[in-house]
Amino acid sequence: MNDNEKQFENFVRGIKFDDTPDPSHCDKLKQDLLAVLARRPLQKYKPVQVCRTIMKSGITKLTAAAVIVILVMVGISQLDTSSVAWADVLENIRNCKTLTFLVRAKAQEPPIMKVMVIHPYLSRFEFLKQIPNAPIAGGQIWIVDTGKGKSLILDTVKKKGKVCPADKEMLDIYNTFRNFRDRLDYSVDKIGSRQIGDIQAIGFKLKKEEDKREIMVWADPETKLPILMEETFENREGQVMQHVVTDIVFDVELDVSLFSLQPPKGYKLEEFEYDPLVKRVMSATNMDRILKACRKYVNDHGGQWPDSLQDLVKYGLEKDTLTNPRQPSSEVGYVYLKPSVSPSESIIVLYEAYDTWNGGISVGFANYHVQFIKKESEFKRRLEESLVIR
Repeated sequence: MNDNEKQFENFVRGIKFDDTPDPSHCDKLKQDLLAVLARRPLQKYKPVQVCRTIMKSGITKLTAAAVIVILVMVGISQLDTSSVAWADVLENIRNCKTLTFLVRAKAQEPPIMKVMVIHPYLSRFEFLKQIPNAPIAGGQIWIVDTGKGKSLILDTVKKKGKVCPADKEMLDIYNTFRNFRDRLDYSVDKIGSRQIGDIQAIGFKLKKEEDKREIMVWADPETKLPILMEETFENREGQVMQHVVTDIVFDVELDVSLFSLQPPKGYKLEEFEYDPLVKRVMSATNMDRILKACRKYVNDHGGQWPDSLQDLVKYGLEKDTLTNPRQPSSEVGYVYLKPSVSPSESIIVLYEAYDTWNGGISVGFANYHVQFIKKESEFKRRLEESLVIR
């Protein structure tokens, strides 16, 4: 008898199921429950009074068996069913083609951004006010076409426009909805229900310990689509930040002309040049992607780190990620130093290649985190220590 069968027998004894009148019904129930247990392990179980009540009532054995299976699957018997309901939400999101929503710094504050998306390439970001801790002023509109690899930045106040390369991270919030199913490093827990407007919404909490990020998703139980999302995380400076996504509408009709890369009539088109701070953030983002790929490689190779960054291609690392936006013409964007198995978390494994020190560089450590070091003397000291203890 395997573990699932043993757990099933304990389950049956707990509800005092009498199979004497019709054993075939009990056998069918057993097979149904074992099929459920094969997908979701049974948690510690305490017999529930509702099951005893069903079996003592005048309901037929066949109907009772069906009712118990349903109760098990919806969680009354303490099976972990959040994955089932969450899977329904993911499936519905996957089938949607358009999306609009508002982003707020806090739930009760006015929106700071409106987002419109047409799957899979087009997105439009209308910044309604200054974005906190970011060089983005209110009145800007960003239109991104990742299919063409271009974006258009409009200043509606100064009537100016700039065409620049598309930043794939621009779709991050949208991908938060569409690609939850790919976030295998997030734990998912069901957190009950909450009244949102006229809807008694179902709640899910997604948590990622390593970057102290927590996402609360509230879904309409009828449509099984998100209607509110609250995200709490720490920024690079260690500050606790929050994004609240409201007014979420899927499959709304959107005018494709809103996503045109041609500036509106009356706008002056200027040559684009990234702000140095933006370039620094983009480079740090590249390094974060590299280290995440390293983590996957290490997990798959018994603690061994890759011999070179080229080994990370099959882990989704793209060639342009190895180009440093701060020095795009340089043949080497980042220097990788392979550590030993189970290295000290404080040693340097990755850093920006540089010819002259220009206010600091981003450095990646064996704990898979990126830090900006301003003083060259401090960087050289930590690099020397890393080379000795690797």
